[in-house]
Amino acid sequence: MNKYSFFIATMFFLTISSYGQTSTDSTVLKINYGSTDKEFFEYLQFMGVDKYSISINDTTLKDKIVHVRLREFTNGKVTRTEDFVEQERSSKMLYGFAKKDTSYDFRVWTRKLSMDSIEIYFRFYRHGVVKKFKIESSNSYSLRNPIMLSNKVYKTPKNSFSPFLVYSLPYEDPASPGFYKYCALTADGVAPEKWGEVYKVPHYILLEIKFD
Repeated sequence: MNKYSFFIATMFFLTISSYGQTSTDSTVLKINYGSTDKEFFEYLQFMGVDKYSISINDTTLKDKIVHVRLREFTNGKVTRTEDFVEQERSSKMLYGFAKKDTSYDFRVWTRKLSMDSIEIYFRFYRHGVVKKFKIESSNSYSLRNPIMLSNKVYKTPKNSFSPFLVYSLPYEDPASPGFYKYCALTADGVAPEKWGEVYKVPHYILLEIKFD
């Protein structure tokens, strides 16, 4: 039986902001999807590439390291954790704010290498990191902001990990066979760590951030 996506993206450029009052313990992420260049965005779609740009503007983050963690969930359990900033702590210019910086940005790209594998590319200042993962044999994965439909004020903690992107299969509602419900995963404010338990999503990769 053919399956149809419940959610179809029609915008070639989507801006999503994680809103939270900048304070000593939280900050604000601005997350842009795609490209302002329509032709380039169409090329990304054709090649099956997702791209997000993440920017932070916070004077309290001077001389801080941008610390990213990836956690892979399979059937509701963490099956792999990747922390690729730890080994670069001696060079803050690669992964974070310098002493005079008040803003910082980096980009995240994903693409499929085969039906059952992907790579996630992080482009930081002067440096890039690539991580490869095995996935289920499916064309239904999507990279998205896990809080994009939340109506609550979202604070991104500075000193503890908080999700900012997720590469995930959709929710398949037993009451609607054959439909993929991507937005349902974020509509009720369920923490991404619980998607396997609550929505029975069999596999996804959670991208988290903090500032050291």
